[in-house]
Amino acid sequence: MLAMQLWRWGLVGMVAALLALGAGQSPASAAFGFGDTYRLAADQTLPKDLYVIANEIVIEGTVEGDLAVIGRRVLITGTVKGNTNVLAARIELDGQLNGFIRTIGAAQITPRPVTPGATSQGTILPARYLPSGVRAQATPPAQVAGEERPWMATALLALGFALLGAALLWLAPQALNEPARQLEGRPWLTALIGILTAQFFVLIPLGTALLVLLIAFFWSWFPAMLLVLFIFAGFGLLWFLSPLITGVWLGRWANARLGRAPESRAAQLLAIVLVALLGQLPSVGVLVSLVSFVFAVGALATPRRPAETTAPVPAPQTVPA
Repeated sequence: MLAMQLWRWGLVGMVAALLALGAGQSPASAAFGFGDTYRLAADQTLPKDLYVIANEIVIEGTVEGDLAVIGRRVLITGTVKGNTNVLAARIELDGQLNGFIRTIGAAQITPRPVTPGATSQGTILPARYLPSGVRAQATPPAQVAGEERPWMATALLALGFALLGAALLWLAPQALNEPARQLEGRPWLTALIGILTAQFFVLIPLGTALLVLLIAFFWSWFPAMLLVLFIFAGFGLLWFLSPLITGVWLGRWANARLGRAPESRAAQLLAIVLVALLGQLPSVGVLVSLVSFVFAVGALATPRRPAETTAPVPAPQTVPA
């Protein structure tokens, strides 16, 4: 529910931005539309501006003023005499658009119109500006550089984690082995601490808000905003680099099962690369990255346990008879 409310308020803000784009003369009044599906029938004419927020938007009639719409899918086969502003994930334009056309979205499909829910074959074009009176024309899809060699990005990712892991294990081995020891001793407690820490500072940032208020009260808002950027950037970087910690943990576990020293670097580097590559899988990669992130946050946030020392047991004293 909270995400839906934020989405709706975000759309309201984007509508305001689109209204600011629509310069020029406009009728004295405007019409507004909301809901899951909005349709302006072919026999309808609006002598005013039209502003719509809906999931599916179909404009088959005539809008004599400007048109500003935000939705998931927008289909325009009618006439717009003013400027046209569209923000949507799927945009289909095949009407008579007389003013400036501004489109913002993932794709623009022309010229074949379809009804909501139907399928169509079209050419995908990048969203762009069109001059007045010019209709969108289908062009071949653009080729994305590097799209033909996806293995290169995967190889570079694996090589980067291998080099970074080797450098850290060689220069500062305790920076990775110490958090891994926390995971070895109490993995589920560490995961719980990671979940609570991420929630307290990122998902429901009560801790971040408290620190910001304190810094703003004693210093100013500028260092407080820098702290916000630092916290969110740090957690984002930890999301990406978490395989360094979880990989070392899995490597130590594998070394123990194979009868090797826990800090043997070969198994640790192999585990780091494996976790990083699993995080790139299309289906389960997000879940792997999330679990790795939670364990890494918990390992860094868990208080370090003091080294256990065993006191010598005093020998029993014998009383002479």
